[in-house]
Formats: sequence, structure tokens, C-alpha cells
Amino acid sequence: MDTLQDLLKGRVPQEPAEIRAIKAFVQQKFDEPVNILVSEREILITVGSASLASALRPHTVELLKICQSPDKRLVLRIGRVSP
Repeated sequence: MDTLQDLLKGRVPQEPAEIRAIKAFVQQKFDEPVNILVSEREILITVGSASLASALRPHTVELLKICQSPDKRLVLRIGRVSP
């Protein structure tokens, strides 16, 4: 019988389409990594600097259209970003 560790070792996690779209947008426009958390009501984007957060602010409507989630709230947070 396989253990849980053996089963999960070969698994490749798949990101939701919303996360992939936002990461691709930010990478293409600003060449910076971001962390994204999607919940039922909001999309939380954690960026590494205040300058990136302020640069993304005018693009919030565009990001929501890319995600096809106009009913969700987009939140920008400054914090530590894992590459």
C-alpha cells in the first residue's frame, strides 16, 4: 500500500486559470514575481514593493477582466514574495 507521501511526491500542482493569468500579466508588463491567493470574494495579490503596487493600481479593472471575475474584489498587499 502506498503512503500519502509516495502519492503526493509525483504530483504536479495545477494553478487555477485566474492565478496563471495574473502572474503572466505582471511578468509581461513589470517582470516581477507576485503571490496570488484566490478566495470566494476576493483576489489577493502580494507584491514585493510599494512601487509595484502603485504601478498595478491603474490596471485593476484590466486584471479583473483578464480573470473573468468582475464580481470579486482585487486587493494589493505589499509583503514578501516567493520566487
